[in-house]
Amino acid sequence: MKRLSRSAALMLLATVVLGGCATGAGTLRAPATGDATATAAAAFLLAGQSAYFAVDIAGNRELAAYLINALDANAERVLSRVEIIAGSLNLSMPGSSAFSGAATGRFPEGGTRFVLWRDRRFRRTVQRSDGDRLVYYQQRDGSLEVAVIERGVILVSNESVADLSRRADPAAAIAPAERPDAETVRIIGSVGMPGGPDLALVMPDPAAVLTGRLGLDIPRFPLKQIVLEAVVTEDRERAAAAPVAVGGDATAPTSPAVSLVLNGTFEFESETEAALFGRLSRVFVLGFVRSLGLDTTNLRDTVEIEVDGAAIVFAGVPLTPEELLGLTYRLSGQES
Repeated sequence: MKRLSRSAALMLLATVVLGGCATGAGTLRAPATGDATATAAAAFLLAGQSAYFAVDIAGNRELAAYLINALDANAERVLSRVEIIAGSLNLSMPGSSAFSGAATGRFPEGGTRFVLWRDRRFRRTVQRSDGDRLVYYQQRDGSLEVAVIERGVILVSNESVADLSRRADPAAAIAPAERPDAETVRIIGSVGMPGGPDLALVMPDPAAVLTGRLGLDIPRFPLKQIVLEAVVTEDRERAAAAPVAVGGDATAPTSPAVSLVLNGTFEFESETEAALFGRLSRVFVLGFVRSLGLDTTNLRDTVEIEVDGAAIVFAGVPLTPEELLGLTYRLSGQES
C-alpha cells in the first residue's frame, strides 16, 4: 500500500468540494439528514485503527485555513463548505498507512460528478450491491478513492471507500466488531459540540503512532490508549503582534491570532499500573509533552495532573498554531 502524502487527501477533498456532491441513483443515505456534526462523521469510522481524529472546521476556519494552506492545499476551496473532518489511520503495516475519512458539511447535489469526470486523474467506478448503486472515483495513478453521499457527507479512503459508504445505509448490517468502541465514537462525536474540544486524537495503538509517525523512542509502557484533545481560544497578544509566517517565509501562510490548550489522558491496563506511574506522573507527562516538540518552559508548576482510576489525566498545556502545524506534518508521515 502506498504511503499517503501529507496533502493528497486534502487536494482530493478540495476537488470534490468544488463541485458539490452526487452519488447517482440508489438508496444510500447519510446517518441524519442535514447533520454536519462530528457524530455524523463518526458513523463512518472503521474498527481496529491505530488512531482516530476529528477537527471542527466550521468553528475554527482561520486556524484550519492556516494548517491546510501550509499543507499545500487550497483552503478556500475546502473551507467554504466543510463543517467537520473525521477519520482514522492504520499504521499496523511497516512502511505503509491506510487512511479513511469523512467530511460533513453543506454540499449541494450536482456538479461533483461532472468535475471528477472531467479530471483525468480519476476513473469513474460504479458498484452495485443488493439493488443499491454507488458511484465513486478512483485515482488513476494512486490508491485514493472518493465517494459523495447525498445529504452532505464526502468519504475519502486509500483502501475501500465502498466499505465506508455501506455505513450510510440504515438497513446495512454493521456488526459491532466493525465499529470503534463506544468511548472512541463518543470522543470523536464530541468535537465541535458545546463543551467539547475543537480537535481530538484518539490512539488505541499508542506505540504505532508515537514511534511510527512521531518518531519517539519510548519504553514499552503498559498503555492501553492515549487521548489528546485541544480547545482553541482567541489570543489577544498574538492578534496585537505582527503576523507570523511559517518558517519566517514572507510568502508562507501567516499564523492565526489564536492559541490552544492541550488536555490528555493516558489510559493504562489497570489501576495498579496507573498508580505506579502516577508517582512520577509530572515527570512522565512533561517528558511526553516535550517529546512532541512542545515548549515545556514554566509548565512544571502550571499543568494540572491527576490519577483517575486506571488513567493519568493532564490539562492546561499551551499549544501554538506553529506547534500544531509541526505535529500535523509528523502525523502525516512527513517532516515540515
